[in-house]
Amino acid sequence: MMRVCCLFGLLMAVGCGKQLNPEYCLHNPTDGDCLDAGLVFIDAPAPCSSNAACMTDPDKSVCDVDLGACVHCTPTSHAACTGDTTVCTTDDVCVGCDQNSQCPSNICLTGTGTCAAPGDVLFANVTPTGTGSCLSDTNRCTLATALTKARVPGGGHVISMATGDYHEGPLTLDIANLQIIAAAGQAVTITDNANGPVFNVTVGPALIQNVTIYGALNADAINCTNATLTLDEVTLQDNPKAAIKARNCTLTVDRSRQQRNHDRAMDIDDTQLVTRNSVFVDNGNNNLDDGTVKLGNGTTGEFRFNTVAFNSGKNGGGPGPQPTSGLYCNVINGNFKILNATDNLFADNPGAQIAKTNWCDTSRSWAGSSTTVKFTSTAKPYDVHLTSGTPTTNPNAIRDNGNANCGNVTHDYDNAARPYNQACDIGAYEFRP
Repeated sequence: MMRVCCLFGLLMAVGCGKQLNPEYCLHNPTDGDCLDAGLVFIDAPAPCSSNAACMTDPDKSVCDVDLGACVHCTPTSHAACTGDTTVCTTDDVCVGCDQNSQCPSNICLTGTGTCAAPGDVLFANVTPTGTGSCLSDTNRCTLATALTKARVPGGGHVISMATGDYHEGPLTLDIANLQIIAAAGQAVTITDNANGPVFNVTVGPALIQNVTIYGALNADAINCTNATLTLDEVTLQDNPKAAIKARNCTLTVDRSRQQRNHDRAMDIDDTQLVTRNSVFVDNGNNNLDDGTVKLGNGTTGEFRFNTVAFNSGKNGGGPGPQPTSGLYCNVINGNFKILNATDNLFADNPGAQIAKTNWCDTSRSWAGSSTTVKFTSTAKPYDVHLTSGTPTTNPNAIRDNGNANCGNVTHDYDNAARPYNQACDIGAYEFRP
């Protein structure tokens, strides 16, 4: 930007003009005057007073009249916020949604921060309401009916579930781009009314979010075969067999809890796996010798920042050299260390807490006694948050451990940011005072 100064001598050494409003430079950091200590030279542009003054830069086409600056959006003028960033903050920045009220459809898909399209939502309830058409909050249908409608082209792919205990399984999820969600504050539980998995996933991608799945009858709770499935904030509990059984799937499990399942929590083969920030407690049985979390037969991906504690299994013997009720990593395909199993916390799992480690990179993972960890509660149902007593110094450093590189894991089980206090704490939780 050309500058014209009217003063010389000493004034030239300190610049010519007035000090710029710091708020303007906050929103326009690349402005030449802002780069020069915030001094406004006499040919600096005048503050805007309407959008008409902001037509030269398509990325900043809205005038924030309070600042007199051209910005991307304002909370009252947010037409520029589109796609995956539909909400304008008070700082004039477009971001994704995090509340239903921010969306025209009144459904925010918090897993992606995007708004569901108004015509793509089906509304479910334990018992039908109104006309039972599934098409509005006052005309809800059963979950099974919503799935039937979703199978019809254009019938909707987002099922919004009201609070209740749904006895509707077994249910087959064979619909591409399906999302089953309970909004924040909605307590949704789903179980069986006949023998079989609560959900049998055969087509994807499918997302299940913020629900509890329990009590499968004589079956695994979720069976995924040749599909893509994401579980976000899902609790799987009190199932007679595995909580999740996956074969040839692409499976993501994030910020989820698996507890009191009477066999394995995860039984995974030939699957591309991502499991992060999840809790596995009080699973298994006294005959289990190959892991509450069993990863086998060509499974790749990552199992990171999880807490595996207080599970049951054999304390010795068994067919393998290292019976375990923790992580059994047997992902044999001719390569060593093919699965990233770092930064996990293992406590009080009988037998070897981690077995078959040749095929998993378990560096920075910690295994030992809950007496050392000092969880919030070691009584059922177990609260495995870290505490002020959790060790910070080697050889047992679990929190504030000097590792500030969390990689692509930016939040913990509680959705709190990682790292905190310049450390990526081991396990599902970051410690906060």
